[in-house]
Amino acid sequence: MRTLMSHTETQSMEMNWVDVASRNVAGIPTMTPSTVKWISQSVLYLCQFLGQNSPDPRQWQPLEIHAWHQQLLQTVSAVTANSYLRGVKTLCARLYKLGHLTNNPTLHIPYAPEPPAQPKAIKLGTYRAMRSAAQTTRDTAIIDTLWGTGCRITELTTMALTTLELWAENDKHCMAIQVRGKFGKARYVYSDAAKSIADWLNERPTDRTHALFTTQHGKPLTTNAIQSILRKARISANLPKNTVANAHSFRHAFAIRMLDAGHDISAVSAWLGHEDPTFTARVYVIRREDELRRKYFNHNGHNSHNGHNGRY
Repeated sequence: MRTLMSHTETQSMEMNWVDVASRNVAGIPTMTPSTVKWISQSVLYLCQFLGQNSPDPRQWQPLEIHAWHQQLLQTVSAVTANSYLRGVKTLCARLYKLGHLTNNPTLHIPYAPEPPAQPKAIKLGTYRAMRSAAQTTRDTAIIDTLWGTGCRITELTTMALTTLELWAENDKHCMAIQVRGKFGKARYVYSDAAKSIADWLNERPTDRTHALFTTQHGKPLTTNAIQSILRKARISANLPKNTVANAHSFRHAFAIRMLDAGHDISAVSAWLGHEDPTFTARVYVIRREDELRRKYFNHNGHNSHNGHNGRY
């Protein structure tokens, strides 16, 4: 027999909109904790602007949300303001799709223009130094996996033995493994430098978890633990503190490396798990003037000025 809930209990359930949006039509969570946290923070800032104690997207108006976004632009960068707006847009889009909203109040609110992205990619020498300084076989495998696949650090924690494929091809150790990206979307990532993965599997503790990367006690590694592993590798390699060596810098390096190797933009976009290749192009295809000049004069023998040092 169904138990009737009080008005207060019903209202409390209705107010948990972020939790509602984080689930699919079957009520199964499909968002990562980091995505839920990002959306919750964005909604909190909007509610503070609107004077709402609890978020109620059914009461939000486009002009009010636009005014909030404009106010954000007075205190934070366009990238940050757009990120908060994107969080609110994501919430409303999902609630509308699930049928909780009759219209999407954020649909026609534009983002602010952003400066061209300049992703900070880890350098090949830094990667090699960190790899050599890694303290364990597992740590080496983690560094190699970030370098070879371009996956997000949160995706690294979703790698499972049940989807892992290892094989040898042309003297290379190859790997394919499934990850879960933003909003729980699954895709495969690949690496042709997976010998360290095979080495790690020989040492990996036997346990009931399917996680590829675990602690010495067999528990799945967290993103914080992986960040700590990278930090220790950087310190052990005696690299300066300001050296670009965080987990996301491996992803940037992967994207730029693949594009420079001549791979199709749509393929690189799919490998990165981007929804739209135009986003990949906007972030990674733009190059600084010094990079463009270096690439031109080092391409197809254009590595000299034919002896002319001055202007023609």
